[in-house]
Order: sequence, then C-alpha cells, then structure tokens
Amino acid sequence: MINRRVVVTGLGVVSSVGIGKDEFWKSIVKGKSGISEVDSFDTKEFRCHYAGEIKNFNPEDFIARRKVKFFGRTSQLAIAAASLALEDANYSLKTSIKKEQALL
Repeated sequence: MINRRVVVTGLGVVSSVGIGKDEFWKSIVKGKSGISEVDSFDTKEFRCHYAGEIKNFNPEDFIARRKVKFFGRTSQLAIAAASLALEDANYSLKTSIKKEQALL
C-alpha cells in the first residue's frame, strides 16, 4: 500500500460573510449572516429573493484587468480563493512548482 500525505498549508475563503479567512472568521464569530436580498439579478420570477450572495468582490484584486473578461464569475471566485490560500500558505507558484503538488 502506498502512503500518501495531505498537508493543508493555507486557507482561501471567498464567501457571503467575508473575503479572506480573517474577515470570514470575524464575521462568523460575531454571528453575522451572509444572507440578504439578491442584488445581482431580478428575482421576481422566483419564490425566493434571498441568498448568500458574495458582494464587494473585485476580481481585479486577484486577476489582471486585461484577463478578467476571459473568466466567468465562478472562475473569478475560484481564482481569488486559490490566490488567498497560496498567500496564507506563504507559497509562491513562480518558485515552488513541483510535480506532486496540488491546489484544491
């Protein structure tokens, strides 16, 4: 049997209660709800008008302005979370790429 190790070295959070693990954790501890009326699209055709929408997100904080248009919102959020996780881990992709590493 092959022994495989998994090491969590950094956390990246992009959520309705905060962007970044510190902001997220402070909001959770204070009992802040991320549920609010949906602003990003018209909900009158739906029964529910509330959701955990990620607001105040600027993709240009994580992706070069000229590249933002090539990514959908979900990809932008995933890139942001990955960037925050790498930053939290104090990890640089430019100097540390190895064959058996992954980012989830």
